[in-house]
Amino acid sequence: MAGRPPKPTALKILTGNPGHRPLPKNEPMPERGAAPPAWMPLKARKEWDRLAPVLDRLGVLTEVDGEALAELCAARAKFQEVVREEGRVPTELWRAIQAMEARFGLTPSDRARVSAEPKDKSKLGKYLSGQRSTE
Repeated sequence: MAGRPPKPTALKILTGNPGHRPLPKNEPMPERGAAPPAWMPLKARKEWDRLAPVLDRLGVLTEVDGEALAELCAARAKFQEVVREEGRVPTELWRAIQAMEARFGLTPSDRARVSAEPKDKSKLGKYLSGQRSTE
């Protein structure tokens, strides 16, 4: 299917559901937090240890996001290795990393679209706890 991928419901809630379309009623809500997969190399694990706590604190890391975050961490580790050893920027890998970072809201332009309230008062927190207000 061509076109943009759908915006995650969590981001719709945080941005105030600008399209005013109905939110999904039975969307799966995975638990927060994720464990690093066993296959991760040490350098990728260092990236995980740096990024995972930040993403968890922001509420965007869930139990089903572990593999995607691990792939991002492995790509970042490989990127750093190539730059260090070959002194060049691997353009295709850089673009792939940027796309993966966008999925986690790690780029300034993605964060600019999200307005988050403190966790206990946020629309997302209310949605995840079952108080599904679409205001």
